Amino acid sequence: MGTAISSLSGGGVKRVLRGSYYGSSNTGAYITIPEVNPEKAFVNMPVSISYGATDNDSSDAIGGWATSIWCELIDSKTIFVRNLVEMYTGGGYPIQRRYVNVVWEVIEYV
Repeated sequence: MGTAISSLSGGGVKRVLRGSYYGSSNTGAYITIPEVNPEKAFVNMPVSISYGATDNDSSDAIGGWATSIWCELIDSKTIFVRNLVEMYTGGGYPIQRRYVNVVWEVIEYV
């Protein structure tokens, strides 16, 4: 569970760590960062990209894109990033997978 921004006290921003992830793992990735105080830090995704499309299949199957894109501060030295986008049809199995570039930042307060 995250820390509400309103509960962070102190004198402002101590530092901001930024990076991006463009891997191709279905399960996402753990990224090591310089140590932060998890009680005074949170991870943000200022930019992410997604896909949109229509189902051009001539059958009656209905399709759509499902996104699984997020970042999470796991502990003082680790963030988790997932960047998976899948295309589904009426059969329920993904027929296409895409991995989008995710830009992340960890903001630590004083």
